Amino acid sequence: MVWDPTRSLLYVAVTNPAVSNGNSIAVVDPAAAALRNVVYTGNQPVSLGISDDGTYLYSGFQTLASVKRFTLPGFSLNLTIPLNSGIAGESYAGDVKIAPGQSQTIAVSMGNKNITPRDAGGLAIFDNATERPKALAYNYGDVFKFTWGKDATRLYGQSDPEVTPQTSSMLTIDSTGVTGRSGDGGGTGYIL
Repeated sequence: MVWDPTRSLLYVAVTNPAVSNGNSIAVVDPAAAALRNVVYTGNQPVSLGISDDGTYLYSGFQTLASVKRFTLPGFSLNLTIPLNSGIAGESYAGDVKIAPGQSQTIAVSMGNKNITPRDAGGLAIFDNATERPKALAYNYGDVFKFTWGKDATRLYGQSDPEVTPQTSSMLTIDSTGVTGRSGDGGGTGYIL
């Protein structure tokens, strides 16, 4: 779920294909307590990210090794970004976050919801559909969920909460991708 401050709307991934409006992104107006739209995406959308200028909504999927970018407010499909962690079955988006002030740059953690840890596919930075050459390699299980810092040079991540001990990381990012990593590794769940 992500909040769109430009339009005062919530976008909600409806992952379960068996429920009404499943495999879709629901557009909710909380002020009116109303469902404004349902956009069918297929492939069990699971992770959403919105650019800070409100131009793009990105969606990762549980059953598609891609991230799709939609132009807002019309929800037209603008770009499909293929994911490849290098390991078959580990290239599904776990989390998608847009770089501050850079609506066409995203970070994506990869993995598989059926394999522990769910974030074992690593993390990559993309400019549009081009992956930067340096990525956090397969089997670094400490970036299940993450957030950008104040700018596009730092990411802060935490490991899959289903795996103990809980760890956290700080990643350094530049124009080539992930260039540094430090973390607690001690199970405290905090950045040291």
